[in-house]
Amino acid sequence: MKLNILIKCSLVLCLVGISGTQVWAYSGIGSDWRDFYPDTCQELLDATTSDGCVLCHFTGFGLNPYADDLNQAGMDFAAIEDDDSDGDGRTNGEEIHVDCTLPGDPVSPVDQDSWGSIKALFR
Repeated sequence: MKLNILIKCSLVLCLVGISGTQVWAYSGIGSDWRDFYPDTCQELLDATTSDGCVLCHFTGFGLNPYADDLNQAGMDFAAIEDDDSDGDGRTNGEEIHVDCTLPGDPVSPVDQDSWGSIKALFR
């Protein structure tokens, strides 16, 4: 009897662990971000989907600097637009509205001849 209960509990924990990971990895923040920035470039909109989530996450579950700043601002997107979360010389707003680069990625372009700025000219 005790073995049967132990097996059932183990199975439940495994199922919760598997489904919990998927739920935890995607919250409504991506959808909220897309609603707040509907006119941004498609690359950034794609970066907020459950398939990508690279707007706020490094590979895996770690949060990038943009996500850290967003958390500290209480998920207020506008409050951190003038910040430079990734320290690349461009504000988060410039990266989102002009450059089409990730505001949490420190290797995103930083100067006028950057790939993000060039792409923005053709949007």
